[in-house]
Amino acid sequence: MNKQESLAKIEASHQQISAVINQITPEQAEKPDILGYWSARQILAHITAWQAKAIEIIEGTRSGIEVEQPNDDDAFNAVEVAKRAGLSWNETKAEFERVYRQLAGLVDSLPDDIYALPNVGWFRGSTISHYRIHQPDLEKAL
Repeated sequence: MNKQESLAKIEASHQQISAVINQITPEQAEKPDILGYWSARQILAHITAWQAKAIEIIEGTRSGIEVEQPNDDDAFNAVEVAKRAGLSWNETKAEFERVYRQLAGLVDSLPDDIYALPNVGWFRGSTISHYRIHQPDLEKAL
């Protein structure tokens, strides 16, 4: 799969999850216990945090700087979701979209043979795979 095919798959999966996200009202977004004790807003904050980490890792790799990767997913999730606790649903959605666009732009700026680059798999893991995992959770908020 080349870069353009990957970007097309990422965009398609982004459109699918965005269709669900855009149906969730601010009240529904705060409903607790959608995923464990997380609300839809917290789930989206979690997804955004991993996309931001993917950007950091890919940019670091491209620049020759080793970026520390989380070795404890639960601790990373707790810290990152807590950082975004003060955001409203609309602010959370806006951050998700902004970070997604930044990640897609970064991937688009990479050489065509992106899979030859170390750590580039982070872009698929933080988008397509992550969306597939959490879209059903987000749908529970509706």
